Amino acid sequence: MSRRVGFTQGYAPAVAAGNVDGFVLAGEVWLAWRDGTLDATRFGGGAAVRDAVFRDLAYANGDEVPLSRVWGPMGPDLVDDLDVVDELAALLVATFLGDEVAERELAERYTSDHRIRPPRRP
Repeated sequence: MSRRVGFTQGYAPAVAAGNVDGFVLAGEVWLAWRDGTLDATRFGGGAAVRDAVFRDLAYANGDEVPLSRVWGPMGPDLVDDLDVVDELAALLVATFLGDEVAERELAERYTSDHRIRPPRRP
């Protein structure tokens, strides 16, 4: 797995300092926003970033989902389970950086928690 240049503090991206010049993981943006170092409106707002974290989680686990599909805590409002999103975002970023323990934990959580993965279509 390739490593992305620009991470600081173990997970927060250089994007937090306003250096958006390429691909940014949704988990990076979420964590920087939750730390108060990034304005999430630059990426569609907190709810949009949260939804992107869930889509990235699905993609990381081999599920292709259209942008229009929503499940679990996704939607227009930020309400409950923000700590869960924090944990998932951190695991996604760590996985992207090559952390095999995080990758296994992420896969395990995805398999065991129906709230964080898209429902199976018949």
